[in-house]
Amino acid sequence: MSFLGMLCLGLFVGGVIGLIMTQESQLSATSKTFTAIFGAAIGGGIGAFIQYIETPIGDAVYAYPMGLVLGFIWPFVKGSWALVREKDGVKEHPVAALHVVAVFLVSGMTFSVVMFPQFRSVLENAPVVN
Repeated sequence: MSFLGMLCLGLFVGGVIGLIMTQESQLSATSKTFTAIFGAAIGGGIGAFIQYIETPIGDAVYAYPMGLVLGFIWPFVKGSWALVREKDGVKEHPVAALHVVAVFLVSGMTFSVVMFPQFRSVLENAPVVN
């Protein structure tokens, strides 16, 4: 269950940062850059403080950065999905569709690694490339 908790924590932090970055509001480029840097600092800070939790988390700590990345890229799917739904014949539609499919596949693989110990054991036995 600690894997799921760490993944959800990463999804929340990454999702908030991703939503701020995708807003088409009055935020300037400087504000978005500051938000990205501040978000990276918060994300790294949480990772640093996890070691002081008295509960043994073990390998579940690696679910946090996976959730952080997924939470950050999911808000961008909205723009890709809007391109896929357009019917004006723009050439970027296949790339946008590929982006949507890739995010769904990566999300499914991540959730299977987090939820099923069998998938984690496959990763643990994977050969290391030097």
